[in-house]
Amino acid sequence: MSDLLTIETHDGQPGVLKLSGRLNTSTASELERALTQTLEQTGDIELDCSALEYLSSAGLRVLVGTHKRAVAAGGGVKLVSCTPDVREVFEITGLIDIFEVS
Repeated sequence: MSDLLTIETHDGQPGVLKLSGRLNTSTASELERALTQTLEQTGDIELDCSALEYLSSAGLRVLVGTHKRAVAAGGGVKLVSCTPDVREVFEITGLIDIFEVS
């Protein structure tokens, strides 16, 4: 399985990104760059995780860091359409209480 993450703007909406593939050590920096650019444009970020196959601790680190920066700027990070596997990662780590996950 390749380490590939696709990040697309969703329906042209600012602050809404669709993630596809694997979010791991090899791809976390790519997401971090995209989220930093998005935060410069808007304080709220919505991530469509319906096609996210895998989420590692490196990916969680990026999401937590982005969430902290967004909250400090008066916004937040929302994860929508999470697969059961991705949702389980948030439940096991306790991050389900910090992020809005659906």
